[in-house]
Amino acid sequence: MKRLLPLLLALALLLCGCNGAEATPTTTAAPTTEATVPPTTEATEPPTTVPPTTEPPVVYRHPLNGQLLEEPFTGRPVTFTIGNTTEALPQYGIGQADVFYEITVEGGLTRCMPIFSDLSNVGPIGSIRSARTYFVSISRAYHSVFVHSGASNHAYNLFNQDVVDHVNAEPAIFYRDSTRQSLGYAWEHCHFTKGTDALSFLEANFDMSAKEDANYGLNFVDEQVLDGESAKTVQVNFGTGWAKTTNFTYDEEAGNYTAFQAGRDWVDAETNEVLRFENLLVLYAKKSYAPNSTSGNVLHELVGENSGYYISGGKVVPIKWTRAEEDAPFAYELEDGTPLTVIPGKTYVGIVPPQSPITCE
Repeated sequence: MKRLLPLLLALALLLCGCNGAEATPTTTAAPTTEATVPPTTEATEPPTTVPPTTEPPVVYRHPLNGQLLEEPFTGRPVTFTIGNTTEALPQYGIGQADVFYEITVEGGLTRCMPIFSDLSNVGPIGSIRSARTYFVSISRAYHSVFVHSGASNHAYNLFNQDVVDHVNAEPAIFYRDSTRQSLGYAWEHCHFTKGTDALSFLEANFDMSAKEDANYGLNFVDEQVLDGESAKTVQVNFGTGWAKTTNFTYDEEAGNYTAFQAGRDWVDAETNEVLRFENLLVLYAKKSYAPNSTSGNVLHELVGENSGYYISGGKVVPIKWTRAEEDAPFAYELEDGTPLTVIPGKTYVGIVPPQSPITCE
């Protein structure tokens, strides 16, 4: 027993020493994370995206001046007869016309027919003179309303047949210019209307919508270079000898022709600006005289075919014109039969008798 006691005491001390030792810190295992799958490197097709279908915008051209429009032209042209003797100058309102005709009357003189597609911003127009049969014919080619002051007997016969809508010296829109009268102008050179007044009257009395599939014979392209002779200056003769002449000079910078007649620039007195044209058409037409006419009324054959010239961009080319009937437009071709194209802008049309010299340099 005595021998066991020291052994038991030693064992007790050993156990106490073990309980007093510092505790070994417990190592905590790292939290388990799910394995990240690396992105695949295999090529994949991008999703197919169908772009929305968009139709190209529809572009329309103005049939009289070639300007680009967002909507089709729906108006009806209006034509006037304007005096063009030196005693009738200056003229008013003519510079705003889209197409401008000059044609002979009696005595080797000329009168003008400006054709407007819009009168809403036009002021005085004049002086307005009497109609001839071929003026009626030209108006019919454009399905226009024809405004005039009096007429030859042969033209009155056509009006009585209702071949064209027309207004003859209507008191509601016509007036005598008292200022011109006070300056000594003859009575017939003082007859005027205003574009805005004429438009209001026409809209109240006529169908002013465009003819279905309206075609005025002008095929426009944005630009072109004519393969022709030089035409920096142009002289149009309305007959031979001492007949009236009209001259044009090409303005390189502006790309159009300025007009000159009666020894001066041809101006619109309303704006005091010289007349300018991008296109010049000179058309030959057989000339005769009306039978049983006491005043020697001139006739021009404007149905059928004949020759002429197209002048633009400083060049001139020979052309042929045709017209099937009175209510059809003029059609134009180059000598090889290719349809003539013209550039946007204003167009001058001079109708001259056969053999009339046209000089271009």
